[in-house]
Amino acid sequence: MTNDQTQQDGLKQGVAKQIDNVKEKYFVLQVQYRKDPDAFARLYDLYIEKIFRFVLFKVSRQEDAEDISADVFLKAWKYIKESEKKVSNFKAFIYQIARNCVIDFYRDRNRTFEKANEDQELVENIRRGREYRRDDQ
Repeated sequence: MTNDQTQQDGLKQGVAKQIDNVKEKYFVLQVQYRKDPDAFARLYDLYIEKIFRFVLFKVSRQEDAEDISADVFLKAWKYIKESEKKVSNFKAFIYQIARNCVIDFYRDRNRTFEKANEDQELVENIRRGREYRRDDQ
């Protein structure tokens, strides 16, 4: 490959990236001001793989990452639809929601483990109580 071809390829990639940025800004404006679900679907298409990879890196299980990623976009759409506040940076907005959903995932998981441990302790205490009563008789 010649130096001219390399420069042309770099220029094409730069122009393609600028076009993607303009499209993204257009979709964000359509979503914010018109609450356009089709524009939100386009933003979903632009970000779902990135958000999924981000979440998967944090939680490690594909099934959990899929569920959390879906929840991220549901929460984003709900916020945009119901809030009067405008999102100035969609990328930062969607990643913040993803981060918060991962934190919620681990909080819920810890609560589940704590509840299971409490249940196990209760079962063990009941068994000990029965054994104690048997020894008493």
